[in-house]
Amino acid sequence: MQNKDKHALYMRERRKDPIYKKREKALRRLLYKRNPKKYSFYYHKYYQELKEQVYNKLGRKCVGCGFDDIRALQIDHINGGGNKDRRSTTPINYLLRVIKDTEQQYQILCANCNWIKRYEENRRV
Repeated sequence: MQNKDKHALYMRERRKDPIYKKREKALRRLLYKRNPKKYSFYYHKYYQELKEQVYNKLGRKCVGCGFDDIRALQIDHINGGGNKDRRSTTPINYLLRVIKDTEQQYQILCANCNWIKRYEENRRV
């Protein structure tokens, strides 16, 4: 085993330690208290930039009806399974996954078309 692998294994085990978790949580809380605007501002700004990239990649309008107001547009999985996929990662990593998608698994639908699609496919709500 290489040093890099040993270190990764050590860090993985270390993150499971409750004392380490508590210390890390306290440190994050302290950093946020020092400058909450900066912390939340940059995260939000980066998230919005990624969303813009997703909209640009997928066409900026609903595939079903052509609606183009981004306040009501949603990312839809063409073949289903979106809820499970979305919950498996963080919001930013999810958007990065959509941007990097080469198999064209995603499309943009407005909220109405997305719910109509779910209803027609008898998906659990």
